[in-house]
Amino acid sequence: MALKSRNIQTIMESIAYMILALPHNLGGYGLGGSVFNHEIKLNNEVRLRLGQNRCFADLYYKQAKLAVEYESFAYHNSPWDQGKDMMRSAILERQGINVMHLSTIQLYNKDACKDFAYNLAVRLGKRMQIRAKRFHEMHALLRELLPNRETL
Repeated sequence: MALKSRNIQTIMESIAYMILALPHNLGGYGLGGSVFNHEIKLNNEVRLRLGQNRCFADLYYKQAKLAVEYESFAYHNSPWDQGKDMMRSAILERQGINVMHLSTIQLYNKDACKDFAYNLAVRLGKRMQIRAKRFHEMHALLRELLPNRETL
């Protein structure tokens, strides 16, 4: 079961990456420049506290020092898991990295996802103006890649 959940998690992170980063003519919001599953080395104090030398950001915009973390139901459904994520975010922020959290609900809700993308664009210092003629058609195709909600 854990392997299945991890596979779904990876699929969801990949789709979130495509929706946010692909250019408008391919149905994405055009917020490229991020690295997928970027390794972040932790400082000594944090290493001891967390018992790990590094962590990975789902999406990382190096110039903006901004991480986007996808929060799935499968991995973040208990108060303990949510608390660990908040601790991890606080640690990253102490190291000068801002963190935005994209939830499953936001990803599946087209308007909420668009709001997230606009907020991300603001933090990146970008202005999002979608002018591609095929954006809506291609965006709908991208959204069809999202797994059926019952499999999450």
